[in-house]
Amino acid sequence: MPTSSPTAEIVVVGGGIAALELVLALREAAGDRVHITLVAAQPDFVLQPALVAAVPSRHGAHRRPLRAIADDLGVTLVQAAVASVDPVGRRVVLRRGDPLPYDSLVLAHGAQTVPAFEGVIALGGTVESQELRTLREEIAGGRVRSVAFVAPSRAGWLVPLYDAALLATKSGHTVRVSLITREVRPLEAFGAEASATVAAALAAAGIDFIAGQTARVVEGDVRVAGGSISADRIVALPLVRGLRIAGIPAGGEFGLIPVDRFGRVKGLEDVYAAGDATDYPVKHGSVAGQQADAVAAAIAAPAGSEPFTPVLRATLLAGTAAPIPVGDGAGNDEPAQVPGRYLAPYLRGADETVAA
Repeated sequence: MPTSSPTAEIVVVGGGIAALELVLALREAAGDRVHITLVAAQPDFVLQPALVAAVPSRHGAHRRPLRAIADDLGVTLVQAAVASVDPVGRRVVLRRGDPLPYDSLVLAHGAQTVPAFEGVIALGGTVESQELRTLREEIAGGRVRSVAFVAPSRAGWLVPLYDAALLATKSGHTVRVSLITREVRPLEAFGAEASATVAAALAAAGIDFIAGQTARVVEGDVRVAGGSISADRIVALPLVRGLRIAGIPAGGEFGLIPVDRFGRVKGLEDVYAAGDATDYPVKHGSVAGQQADAVAAAIAAPAGSEPFTPVLRATLLAGTAAPIPVGDGAGNDEPAQVPGRYLAPYLRGADETVAA
């Protein structure tokens, strides 16, 4: 963080988990040494409940006006979309309104998901979960005898796909289940021990795990190197695509922002990124919060900051006699849980204040 002025100007782009966790973490680490401007195109912070196997959470979306949060935290809210970034002039150019100067810029504007294939069951929301319930009914009735579950890339949150595959084997009728992924081992991002646990669960359920494959869907078949896999139904995760901003580098075919271990955008000075917008492959609210904390520390005290060292936790809930915790410790992916070291207690406190 530049020290040429008593108060450094920090601009944070985004209105989701990473952006708000970053604001709260910076407030904790830097206090009055920074002035924070939050730039968001949407008026509300929305925390969607997670999809767990075939059952959407009983909890609705958590929605709170960003204006109320900004006022509470003493930050400036600019309700606008970003057109471009001028790294040389250190300005954020808006689609409407004057450019915003910055000493440090944090990009936490998220990413978008797009269907990987046509004609498949797309995993990831309430409508899709109804399709999964219908799939279970078709398996139980003997109308579907084979299902392929496909992770089209390593980017995203792969746990629901594994959950759905395990659940399909418990639908009350014999079914052939294949799980195709670009990973070398099941849920390899969670570490060797967790991967071995998941591999054992897949094997016990009779799931054919096909690793290291970039799958395509052609005429109802899943095409992989060396052949194809026929299936009555195909379930696939979406692809993650970056929301490109002119002036900011975007890496590879996915257009995600390349960052180092401290969240610094590669090739730019005093520009950082956190959350789904970055090229870190695991996309989840808990990961976004951890990245935001690392970025806040790097801005507030670059000499003594710690790099982003992800701690991944989840629980496979479906198709087993008992839930299977995977990752670093006995984690929990309960959909009502709010991620963020600072965001979770802040929202709890705000809810308690409203209730009182």
